[in-house]
Amino acid sequence: MFKRKIALSLGAALLFISAVGCQMKSNNTTQTESSDNSSTTTVNMNQQESDFDLQFTGNDLDIGYDKENSTIITLNGTSAQIDGNGATVEDNKITITSAGTYIVSGSLDNGQLIVNAGELDKIKIVLEGANIHCDNNAPISIKQADKVFITLAEGTQNTVSDGSSYELSEDESTVDAAIFSKADVTFNGSGSLAVNANYGHGIVSKDDLVITGGTYNITSNGQGLTGKDRVKIKDGTFVLNTKEDAVKSNQTDDTTKGYIYVENGTFTINSSEDGFDAETGLIIVNGTYEITTGGGSENAEVKVDTQMGGEHFQGKGEEMGTPPDMNGEMGTPPDVNGEMETPPDMNEPMSMGEQSNESESVSEDISVTETTSQKGLKAGTLQIIKGGTFKLDTVDDGVHCNGNLTIEGGDISIATGDDGIHAEGNVIINDGTVDISKSYEGVEGYTIVVNGGTVNVVASDDGFNATDGTSTDGIRGMQDPNNEESNSNLYIKVTGGTITITASGDGIDSNGDFIVEGGDIVIYGPENGGNGAIDYAGSGTISGGSVLAIGYSQMAQGFSDSSTQYSFLWNLDSIVNSGQEATIKNSSGDIIYSWTSEKSYNSIVFSCSDLVGGEVYTIEAGDIISNLTLESVVTSNGGMGMQGGKQPGGMRGEGQEGPSKEGQQESSEQTKDN
Repeated sequence: MFKRKIALSLGAALLFISAVGCQMKSNNTTQTESSDNSSTTTVNMNQQESDFDLQFTGNDLDIGYDKENSTIITLNGTSAQIDGNGATVEDNKITITSAGTYIVSGSLDNGQLIVNAGELDKIKIVLEGANIHCDNNAPISIKQADKVFITLAEGTQNTVSDGSSYELSEDESTVDAAIFSKADVTFNGSGSLAVNANYGHGIVSKDDLVITGGTYNITSNGQGLTGKDRVKIKDGTFVLNTKEDAVKSNQTDDTTKGYIYVENGTFTINSSEDGFDAETGLIIVNGTYEITTGGGSENAEVKVDTQMGGEHFQGKGEEMGTPPDMNGEMGTPPDVNGEMETPPDMNEPMSMGEQSNESESVSEDISVTETTSQKGLKAGTLQIIKGGTFKLDTVDDGVHCNGNLTIEGGDISIATGDDGIHAEGNVIINDGTVDISKSYEGVEGYTIVVNGGTVNVVASDDGFNATDGTSTDGIRGMQDPNNEESNSNLYIKVTGGTITITASGDGIDSNGDFIVEGGDIVIYGPENGGNGAIDYAGSGTISGGSVLAIGYSQMAQGFSDSSTQYSFLWNLDSIVNSGQEATIKNSSGDIIYSWTSEKSYNSIVFSCSDLVGGEVYTIEAGDIISNLTLESVVTSNGGMGMQGGKQPGGMRGEGQEGPSKEGQQESSEQTKDN
């Protein structure tokens, strides 16, 4: 017997003002208008994890050094003493010119540590309590080498700082960081490094930036950690306070570069822009991440959904319908064009095109235009989260990818002023816990597939939204029913996991199909008649799992009669107020489902494997008792369900023998005796 007890506490829902422009998009390409501060990039939608080098070399991990056979550099304020070969000092500049190990300690008040060695030379610099400051240039500048390894000696504290302006020669024109390298650079060890970057970025490598250990405290007027070709982090502790992106890789010429890979580490990030920003892939295996962007979600620009029935009933000059009366009187449906619209003829099914396989849903490059962003985790072509603990408080999307995004594990908490999880490609959740406590839209993608894990969403607009961005009349998500191609590959599919959605817009909004094969889904829909707990443009089928979706009847939509598991859409005669316990009982009086919602409703969509055709079921919600008989795989007394269910105004879907108003001895609504 399927039984579940549910109670949900809701925070105050935010009301948002939409700043999203009209987008033109097909299933293969995306094109958006650019503005003065935006840029358009082409995204490789076929990017794979195997495209990237995720290995660490032995030298990356080697923190040992032989002091007796190393060159010792002792800083003494205005110059340095050098004991050994391979380095020179002139005025306040120490220059390393050949391969070897160099141990640096002491303080340099206004000077530089420079590496200018051969193209094949490998240099190891051990910071053993070094404090290097330069007023007008990069305190550590790596001009040429094969690769440089900077080891933070155990138990030592090291500091690098610069001034607010640089005086650069012509061949130094690209220098823009306190630690700047034109060669591959690796940081390792167990000591600590503080970087105070007053001019620009903290640490920049124009090739690879690799970190395998150490503690880093970086404050910068630009980015924190930047590796143009790639950033690879195996471990470490990071406190990053930045005016631009905290961790960035920005190579655009090679799709196998421009990525960020993190195996572990502890990150505390406070960034004015993105937390992690990878031009191509962002792959995170483990670690702890506390990321705040733009001062947090409380600083986000407020958005309003201008679709009909949003919390504000006025938008773009339309005459909007009367909202529901919470004391029991139902409102009128919204009027989009100034007059009441005729309901669609459900005997004429909408042709939405054929659903494609998941692997075919977005197969070619797309173009994406972005303005300055303040996202938590951001990737250009591919993002994979395999584990870790995340606390994201962001002005912009919490987790964002212009390509495909997969969550395979981890504990992810998100509060955002925009989307919790957003992908221009496919969103796939296989495992882990995703808790989106505050968002505009909870999860948005071209397709959304949940195979496992736990997903909790609170959204001021849609909970889950499968969209290609196509809109008409400037209203995001309002699809053109004559445009079959725009919906042909879109879908939301659930095969497993536990999903709880609390939405002020649509709970589930698929501009294609809605497919349920397993899992446990609970949807607390909007407290208005202009949106529904479930909204799909193609077909809605259920063959396994359970679904409870509650909302208001005007836009209520149940499952299609092509489903193989029984379901019902049932509208009640009056509104169930928040906080009232509700149950569904079988003909034997056994409770097969129960819930308590802190949102009011008068419409219920329900399905689970315990439902049996021909049986009588009783809904008890507050003072309401309603009996219904499952006369077919989809039973309904009203709503907007495609291809099934009794429609508003007495219309029935084709082939549906739902309960009629005549002789409702078994299918009836009554009020409990007080």
